[in-house]
Amino acid sequence: MGLAPVVIGTVMEAISAIAARGIPILMVEQNAAAAFEVATHAYVLEQDRIVLAGEAATVAEDPLVLRAFLGLDERKPASLEGRG
Repeated sequence: MGLAPVVIGTVMEAISAIAARGIPILMVEQNAAAAFEVATHAYVLEQDRIVLAGEAATVAEDPLVLRAFLGLDERKPASLEGRG
């Protein structure tokens, strides 16, 4: 079922505020679009292995991520326009 969108927004804002203070955060999140909004770096795991790693904006544009995690066909998510 997951969290309500307003709750997700509140949690992501809190995470962004903490990170802005220079505190590193390790976040494991299934909501890839929300995670990419606040992340500076990203790791994609598949069957217990890192299959992709790098700056969040770059990882978010990878065809594997677009198809498998964001449900898009190799186009940049609208939420990430202007990043990177």
